[in-house]
Amino acid sequence: MLKEIFWPESIGLLENYSQTHMRNFRLLAFVSLLSMILVSVVPYIAGTFVSRLVNMEEEEGIVDVEFIINTATLVVLIITFWYITIAIVQRETSKMGLFVTRKMREDLNDKLMRMSIRQIDEIRSGVMPVKVSVDMPAISNLISRDFVAFFTGSIMIIMIVVAMIVVSPALALVYIVTIPLTLLASRTLTSLSEKDFVEKKQAVDAMGAGMSDLIANHRTIKTNNLEDLLISRFEVYNRRFREASVSSEARSGLIAPISTVAVNLGYVLTVVIGAAMTYQGSLDIGMFLAFMVYVRLVNKPLTDSAVSYDTIKSETVSLKRVLNILNSPEEEEGDVEEGFEAVGKVEFEDVHFSYEGSDEVLHGVSFSVEPGKVAVITGPTGSGKTTVLNLLLRFYLPDSGSIRIDGRDVRCISRKDLGKAVAAVFQDPWVFDGTIKENIVYNRDWVTQEDLDRAMEITGFAGYVKSLPEGIDTKIGNDIRVLPLAQRRMLAMTRAILGNPKILILDEAFSGLDPLTETVVFDGLKRMMSGRTVMIVSHECNLVENADQVVRMESGRVVS
Repeated sequence: MLKEIFWPESIGLLENYSQTHMRNFRLLAFVSLLSMILVSVVPYIAGTFVSRLVNMEEEEGIVDVEFIINTATLVVLIITFWYITIAIVQRETSKMGLFVTRKMREDLNDKLMRMSIRQIDEIRSGVMPVKVSVDMPAISNLISRDFVAFFTGSIMIIMIVVAMIVVSPALALVYIVTIPLTLLASRTLTSLSEKDFVEKKQAVDAMGAGMSDLIANHRTIKTNNLEDLLISRFEVYNRRFREASVSSEARSGLIAPISTVAVNLGYVLTVVIGAAMTYQGSLDIGMFLAFMVYVRLVNKPLTDSAVSYDTIKSETVSLKRVLNILNSPEEEEGDVEEGFEAVGKVEFEDVHFSYEGSDEVLHGVSFSVEPGKVAVITGPTGSGKTTVLNLLLRFYLPDSGSIRIDGRDVRCISRKDLGKAVAAVFQDPWVFDGTIKENIVYNRDWVTQEDLDRAMEITGFAGYVKSLPEGIDTKIGNDIRVLPLAQRRMLAMTRAILGNPKILILDEAFSGLDPLTETVVFDGLKRMMSGRTVMIVSHECNLVENADQVVRMESGRVVS
């Protein structure tokens, strides 16, 4: 119970995530504890000092200058140590928050690179940017600000309560009654708000995903006059967010006023009863002043701790959302052996497959492509052509059956070796911000200009590049207005060819090319890929007629 209160769940989660940083965090917590203990003694020293001065004046009439100097020096040293300690802790926790969230961002990026396409497909578009832009700052604030405020405030409360009991047990009992009421009200309101915090984060995800879809498909939306429909959908997301926000903020907003009323009530009672006790002589004047200082000191940490605890609950939701992705299971590889060198034979044997939550889309697909052959996979839309290629690339795993390259199941080929053996060009290839050359060469530093020119000639991309004012150094991005779709496919084919794959996959890559360019590119590929396997998904009759092998599919089955 005590650990849950003073060392919240979020810190336990962070300890499991980054033990190195959290060991330093524990050290900083210990230093804060030490400084809190020392500073909590200051009012008691001051009260003793006042009582001693009163007694000196009444009994001796002489002021002990040495006692005054020693007491003042001690108080100054303690307060100076406290300020220095707090400054160091704040600086180090701020740095730690940045370090942890930087590591978390890097781990999140690495995790996304390792996750299967199936898992990525289950994450709505726009949700991941929300986790990075909203949840990460919340986690940083948890480490660098809110937990420190909560922990130091809680320790300060404990130290002051102990000091109050030492000064006057009876008077402490009067004031301490208000503290559990404050903490209980804060905890109750925070627990009620936790569900709203989750709902609020989910609404932010939905809004981010909705805006991402709206921006990505803006042209389609305008063309089909779907603005009103999209606005109404966004209003639903916005309403969910507003309701969750109002509900959580309304409850959270009650914490500070309730805490303030409780501590002020305790203060009034303490003043009245303490003054009466001093008047009757049962409480020393110096100790009464010390007690009143403790009462004023405890007000702020009591309120701040209650508010910080509520904020920590909200930030814990963000932390859990990020850790859920980082801890999500990854696709397990089979008995993988590194150093696989492909020849190019592709075999599908009785492959069945269904996407998550859908009916089976491939029903016992079986065919093989010999090394060095050009195979065209054709068939009506929705017959499973692209799915076949996705399974070969191991973006998804078949429900049953096997897919082999040179007799080895693709599950038993490492992703690195599979990436070297197989290159793919899809219908809508990705192009990043940079020059045409950077997009083609990508991470292959060994590529020479001669290799580059030869690859562009094969794909027919050289003519288009020469027509540009800046040529191969033209800046482009993933925008069809900058680089048309047909040219993006030619760029992607050039990029694929540079990798010198044993198997080349082209998914509707010839779509949009004029017949002359299509013929030139196809002939160039046949020369370039001589002795290598080429698999093309296409409806083009010209490609079907010139292929070495045609695989016809209908309704998820191979018909010829």
